Amino acid sequence: MSCRNFLESKKLVQLENPNNVGGSTNWTPPFYRNLQLTLPHMSGSDILVAKHLLVRCPIVDPNLVLSNVFDSSVSLAVRRFQISASLPITGILDNICSSALLELYSRDMYQDSGKMDLPGYLYKLVIPVYKDRDIETLASLYDSKMNLLYTFLVRTRGANDRKTGLALNQFTRNGYTPTGLSLMDLNSPEPDPAAFGPYPINRFTQGVVGNASWLISNLRNGILVHTGKWSASRPSPMPNSLGCVHAYAQDVEKVWQILVSIGVEVRQNTLGALPYPYTSQGLVSVYQID
Repeated sequence: MSCRNFLESKKLVQLENPNNVGGSTNWTPPFYRNLQLTLPHMSGSDILVAKHLLVRCPIVDPNLVLSNVFDSSVSLAVRRFQISASLPITGILDNICSSALLELYSRDMYQDSGKMDLPGYLYKLVIPVYKDRDIETLASLYDSKMNLLYTFLVRTRGANDRKTGLALNQFTRNGYTPTGLSLMDLNSPEPDPAAFGPYPINRFTQGVVGNASWLISNLRNGILVHTGKWSASRPSPMPNSLGCVHAYAQDVEKVWQILVSIGVEVRQNTLGALPYPYTSQGLVSVYQID
């Protein structure tokens, strides 16, 4: 969708919805307020997300300081984005502007390298995803020499927004599993087998490249590859997660067994504690294919 078509479609939505459903009073998480220059300066994680997306606009200063503070440099970046997107030039990131920002620059353009990206890791899990995360995909498990060990079905769709019922994006707690390259480690089972299954789980521990590099474990934490009680009946599609990677029970069990067989240790489950206390043993690559 082009910038101009995006703006025109938003105007049409407002005209066709007298109650403003999808219009000027609705926000797309993680944005929920006008972001603008004030004294004292506004701060928050929504500003950090905005900055990371703004620098993807070709006419925004790529050296914009990526903090959670909205200062004059961010106001200028918003103005430049608004020029690029044919939006009213206000320097205020309102709901229309933030929706355009998400639509145009959410994608990090990260693609899997097809190799072991960093030395010293024992395994790599590769997960292709579609923009439509309702589509399940096949994940591939490789050893340190990129020999294929196993493939299995996964679902990376997060929860729905409680107000709109729409899927939460990757910049929102409990939303889509973030794209990019991350460190991963094998932990002992979660204490709730009904929700997470009885087997050891793989945990995203730290982002390295792409959206993951600044989302995990900064704004997003507790992202796991797991199953649950639901997998006994093998529903199709699998249920939505809270931002994790869902897989069927026999596959989570098989991945654990394979990893142990190639020398991966099962670390005591950290239950999301930060900083992660162990040296991660694997990598995970999540990338968009459409």
